[in-house]
Amino acid sequence: METWFWIVGWSLSILTMTGNGFIIFLVCTRRRLRTKTNAFIFSLAVADFCTGLSAFPPLFLCDAITGCDPKAFLASGVDYLRWLFMYASVTNLCCLVLERYVAVVKPLRYLTFMTRRRVSQMIFISWTIAVVIVLAFILNWLVFREGLLFKVLISILMFLLEFLPCCGLIFCFGSMYYVIYKHERAAHILAKQLRFNHRFLFRVQGKSAVKIMAIVIGLFLVAYSLALRCSFIYILKDEKPCDDQEYKIPLLVLNSAINPVAYAIFKRDINMEVTRYICCFICKKRNHIKPINENNSFILRSYNA
Repeated sequence: METWFWIVGWSLSILTMTGNGFIIFLVCTRRRLRTKTNAFIFSLAVADFCTGLSAFPPLFLCDAITGCDPKAFLASGVDYLRWLFMYASVTNLCCLVLERYVAVVKPLRYLTFMTRRRVSQMIFISWTIAVVIVLAFILNWLVFREGLLFKVLISILMFLLEFLPCCGLIFCFGSMYYVIYKHERAAHILAKQLRFNHRFLFRVQGKSAVKIMAIVIGLFLVAYSLALRCSFIYILKDEKPCDDQEYKIPLLVLNSAINPVAYAIFKRDINMEVTRYICCFICKKRNHIKPINENNSFILRSYNA
């Protein structure tokens, strides 16, 4: 691996762990943030934090010890560890987008459908899917060592955790954008009717969140299209490696680094807590009083006239 790869990789890993770690800290320490939506954000942040932790540090260790030879025992273990948290991030992201889809497109059914029990079930299933699939790969790697079984597992992984999430995210985003567009158009018509003889100022709400969501889903599609390409190459070309780790892994980690910004920082309640935390930190710095002298005491002097 080249030097630029490790510089970019370590930078992205640190950024991913810092951003997602801060979101985990906020949700754990602020009681008012313990909502249904934030439960999905917390689970996604945990998966993304572990993605940043398992992507480049183990790969760097593997490269230093064995040169990351694909046939080496350590190289396969590093790959499966990265797959576990990477695909857990995919399933948690799908659950979060599905929750937002129900809230925007089917708001009247949200309270009856998205109960606390169902939220817990969705989070549990999202982690279970990733764990079961990766455990199947590890079992084949350590026990069976069957090339045909590995191809079958790659096909299942490609369909369930790469192809379906891409299609599902495109559908959910398109449906949400269409609903927001209809509401925006209706609001514009209402604003024109209310304008009459005085000037009426109209501002569209929620456009920035939609743009950020479009950027994140676009980045997700770019990153996982490379994963799809790699799976197709492996299946169709007799287990030939795709040799695109230098581009695929940084994109996947960048996707995990963007998630806390797009899905948490721009969410109103977490945004308020982040702003409050930063303001408190700045105020403490400004109001910090240092002692005048080392003994933390004043010297009283008397002057005779």
